[in-house]
Amino acid sequence: MRVYSAFLLSVFLGTGPILAVSPDYSNMGEVLNDNRRALMFMDICVVNLRGPSAEEDPKGMRAELEALYKSAIEHDFYANLWYLQGNYSKVYQEMRLSQKDLQELHRRVLENYIEETVVLLEASAPIIVLTRDQTAKKLLELGFRDIESTRLFYMRGFNSGPQLYANKINYYTDGILRIRRGRRYALLALLEARVPVPEKAKYQLVTLDDVKNLMDQAEVQPKFNEILNLLINMTGRNLVPKVISDDLKGKRISLNVLEVHQDNYGRMYSDRRSVFQKISLELNTTAFHKSDAMPRRNTDNRDSVPASESDPVEPSKAPPANTPTTNSTPPATTPGNPSTTQPPATN
Repeated sequence: MRVYSAFLLSVFLGTGPILAVSPDYSNMGEVLNDNRRALMFMDICVVNLRGPSAEEDPKGMRAELEALYKSAIEHDFYANLWYLQGNYSKVYQEMRLSQKDLQELHRRVLENYIEETVVLLEASAPIIVLTRDQTAKKLLELGFRDIESTRLFYMRGFNSGPQLYANKINYYTDGILRIRRGRRYALLALLEARVPVPEKAKYQLVTLDDVKNLMDQAEVQPKFNEILNLLINMTGRNLVPKVISDDLKGKRISLNVLEVHQDNYGRMYSDRRSVFQKISLELNTTAFHKSDAMPRRNTDNRDSVPASESDPVEPSKAPPANTPTTNSTPPATTPGNPSTTQPPATN
C-alpha cells in the first residue's frame, strides 16, 4: 500500500516522466536476439561442412546448405529493418520465415553430424576389440552413448509441432552440442587404442619432483592444444590415419581427423572463412522493397496481361509505362472505327 501511495504521489507531483514501452518492442527484440544467436551458431557448422565448396560443386551439400543459410540471414535482415521502423507484424512474418529455414538447416546439419560420428566410432572399434584396452573401450562406450542421446534430441525436434520452429531449433542445437562431445570421445578412444603402451601416461614413471614442477607451472596447457599436439604426433608417425573413410548408406564419407578435432571444439577450419560475413556483405534492400512495387497487371490492362504476371515486380525491372507488353492482344474490331484494320475482301 505504501508503494502504491508513493507511486501516485510521484505521478501527481510530476517528479519524473513515465515512459511507456510497447510490449512488442521488447518481445520482438528478444526474438531477434535469439535468432541472431542461432545464426551465429550455424556459421561454424556450415563453414566446416565436408566436401567441395559451392563454387566447385553448385549442386553439392555445401551449396544447398549455404543457400538455405543465406535465405535465413536475408529474412533476419528484413526483420531487423522492419523492427527499426516499428512494424512488428512484418517483423514477426520475416522472423518466422527465417526460423523456418534455420530449423531445416539445423536438422540437416545434425543428420550430417550423426553420419560422420558413426564412421568415427566404428573406425576405432576393431582395434579396441582386438587389444581389449579398457580405457579405450570406456571412451568408445561414452561416444556411442552420446550418439544415442543425440538421436533422441533429433527425434524430439523432428516430432515437434510443424510450426514450433523455435523448439525445433533448440532441440537440434542441443543435439549438435551433444554429438560434438561424442566425437571428442571417438577421437580419444582412437588415440588411446593407437598409442603404444610404453608411451601412455598411466605407465610413465612420475617422481615427486615432476609433480612439484607441474604444480609450479603458471598455466596449464588447454585440453584442445594437448589433444591437437598428440594428433599431430600420431598422424606424423602413421600410427593414426590422417583421413578416416568409410561407406555409409551408399555414400563415401571421408574425414580429416585434425579438422574434426577443430570442429569438436567449435573452431573454424584454418583455411576457410566465415559464411555469415560473406553473405552479410552481399545484403541489400532491393528485395526488401519488392513488395511495395506496383503489379504489372492492373484494372486497365487485365485483358492484355496474363494473371501469372500480376505479382509485384522490382521498380528497376518494370517496363516503362508507354511500352506495350509482349503478351498484349490487338484491340477488337468495331464497326465504323477507321483505326482498326479491316480484313481483306473475299470474292
